[in-house]
Amino acid sequence: MTMIGSCTNLADLLSGGSGMGAGGGNGGPGLGGGGGGGLSSLRRSKRSGSERSLHSESTDSSLADKDKDGNLIRPQRIILISNNLPIRGRKATAQEAAEGVAGGGTSPSAAANLGWIFEWDEDALVGQIKLGVLEQQDGGRQLGVLFVGQLNVDIPENEQDVVSEEIYRRFGCIPVFIPSETKDLFYKGFCKSILWPTMHYLVPLTPKCGRRFDRRAWQAYIAANKCFVDRVVEFINPDDDMVWIHDYHLIVLPTLLRKRFHALRIGYFLHCPFPSSEVFRAMPCRDELLRSMLNADVIGFHTYDYARHFLSCINRALGVDHESKRGTIGVMYYGRRVVIRISPTGVHCGRLLQGFDWPECEWRRGELIADLQNCTVALGVDDLDVFKGIDLKIEAVGRMLDAYPGIRGKFTLIQVVNAPRSLNAEVAELRDTIRELTEDINRRHGQPGADGKEAYKPIQLIERHVPLHERIALYSVADVFVVSATRDGMNLFPYEYIVCRQGPPQHDLHDSEEEMYGMAAAAAAAA
Repeated sequence: MTMIGSCTNLADLLSGGSGMGAGGGNGGPGLGGGGGGGLSSLRRSKRSGSERSLHSESTDSSLADKDKDGNLIRPQRIILISNNLPIRGRKATAQEAAEGVAGGGTSPSAAANLGWIFEWDEDALVGQIKLGVLEQQDGGRQLGVLFVGQLNVDIPENEQDVVSEEIYRRFGCIPVFIPSETKDLFYKGFCKSILWPTMHYLVPLTPKCGRRFDRRAWQAYIAANKCFVDRVVEFINPDDDMVWIHDYHLIVLPTLLRKRFHALRIGYFLHCPFPSSEVFRAMPCRDELLRSMLNADVIGFHTYDYARHFLSCINRALGVDHESKRGTIGVMYYGRRVVIRISPTGVHCGRLLQGFDWPECEWRRGELIADLQNCTVALGVDDLDVFKGIDLKIEAVGRMLDAYPGIRGKFTLIQVVNAPRSLNAEVAELRDTIRELTEDINRRHGQPGADGKEAYKPIQLIERHVPLHERIALYSVADVFVVSATRDGMNLFPYEYIVCRQGPPQHDLHDSEEEMYGMAAAAAAAA
């Protein structure tokens, strides 16, 4: 929680161990990998390792900078590969298209003419990781950052080239397009139905539970990873670029890249738990997954427990031992030393604290303070996922109100439920259960409003996207933050709560609450 300047210390993966040097990057979304020429020029600049060595004196000397001794300084990049790009895309409405705001820019573009709107997603973790890539000290230069991943919208095949150019030009991102049938089997069939539950210790118990291993889904998983490789091959400079792969969607990507580029520097970070070997060995494709992870040069985990489970798995399944030298855990695999790093994710404290000065945040805080006066506020912020324990949390509140009826009207749980990326039968059932529990508890323990106030509801369920300014306001007024996950990787919402509850040094939240309550009351009276 000491990293005010950056949102994550995942940049530790780029220091030491495997020769992956400390990186650097600019803060804005359009900087680093993009912002110069178009995507076509990026493809044309790509050369294989042998071609680069043949042209190192004739071509590179005219393009690369030189240090004070006249030695060539080759440009370098970190290629961040994740399943999703830190970009939100959608089709423009008729009014937006008429006003010419499609595409998100001020000047007309080919993507704008097709009616697409794209904008940077400030909340996307993979986008914030760029801020954690520190400036390279050697020569005072910075590494460019290039993002590779899928868009959150399906782009017709005849529009993909135009959209790709637009995304690269504005954001420095390279979109990957996967055929729809393969994409569904890859994400819904394997990632969310097989791999994700196994990583969270949920193994299939019956043939019809939907979590049994499906070879078609496994083949789609490999095919989707190959789509990423084919895209990366178009522009990578294997002698200079470093590749940083993120999360369980792309576990086989290190193997596919290593087959193409033997000496490529590859980092891999797993953002979810890694289970015990007793659970992971139930995966029929366990050996392929483990070997692919070992084809990276650096493997990162959130906690030591996850790393310990991984080391136990490779020992029991592959017979590979690990060693520890001077506090660094390493694994010798086919003549390479693979470094295991423990790098818990952090939050961007500076951005959260700056939000207190936003007018919309100040107004929302005033509303909340006025509505929740003399009430103990508990807050929960969770994704709609079976492992988050939202239904258990709500049921616990109901039991507490049953046991202590005297706190009715004095306690409120505000539960924010973020929409899932995919809605399957289990998630739909969970959503219905949460709604039913909330309605039942509010019916039994709610109170009618008096003196023009709204009726008291012990549980306030927010099922929509909550923008950052509103989330900061909720954090700042909540007396307690409740986490009830049964299994979780690294939940960043408690970190955000601690930062916002303490508030900026120049703000006294307790004194400002009375002032904001007065502002909100005055505005309500004027209305």
